[in-house]
Amino acid sequence: MDTESLRVVYERYYLRVLSVLVHLVGNIEEAEEIMQDTFIKYYFAKTKPDISDESYLRAWLFRVAINGANDRFRKVKKIFSSNFLELGDEREVLKFEIRQDLQQLLAKLNEKEREVVVLKYVEEFSYEEIAAVLKISEGSLKSIASRAIKKMEEEI
Repeated sequence: MDTESLRVVYERYYLRVLSVLVHLVGNIEEAEEIMQDTFIKYYFAKTKPDISDESYLRAWLFRVAINGANDRFRKVKKIFSSNFLELGDEREVLKFEIRQDLQQLLAKLNEKEREVVVLKYVEEFSYEEIAAVLKISEGSLKSIASRAIKKMEEEI
């Protein structure tokens, strides 16, 4: 694989991958590290999706990124850190508090529920896209999403 192809894939997906990772791990620095690992794995993968097969490529990248987040989560036994707050404008503090509240709610979900909620409601993936990323049926996804939303509502 040439570096030009990597550049194209990176430019096309890095913001979406980073956004998912920030919501999963709650820390921009960790999310950036996992994102970098994801694209390094893509570059060096022996069998990787073709750049022209957009749906498979996207599913592959997000699966690798989510696996990286889950690995990191298991290693450090936490999902978020508040060390990236910079005090300042009250609106920024409020935005941080909302993000922190969301991270606390997500932390109460199991791994699969967290993945589904982030992909469906934060990143606005379709059930079809999520099924491709997580390799589970759309029916199972709807059940997981419903159960996760009920858990979150009970916490509010």
